[in-house]
Amino acid sequence: MSNDQFSKLFTYMQTIKADIDAVETRLKTDINRVYNLVDADLKQREIDEQERLATNHQLDRHQRWLQELARKTDTRLSTES
Repeated sequence: MSNDQFSKLFTYMQTIKADIDAVETRLKTDINRVYNLVDADLKQREIDEQERLATNHQLDRHQRWLQELARKTDTRLSTES
């Protein structure tokens, strides 16, 4: 292999390496973006679940109060048999 051929091959290999590095960088960026989207979605689901639990707890408490109030006032609630 002549010096000129080696230089051309070396230049070509550097170009390929630069292309691979660029693809790798874009891939890492895209993967990080996907991870961030998944993290944000999971965090929102966690918040929604906590809010749902708090709301259900509040509704249960209100239901107990209404049943107690109905019992003490001798009132039949429409959902009771």
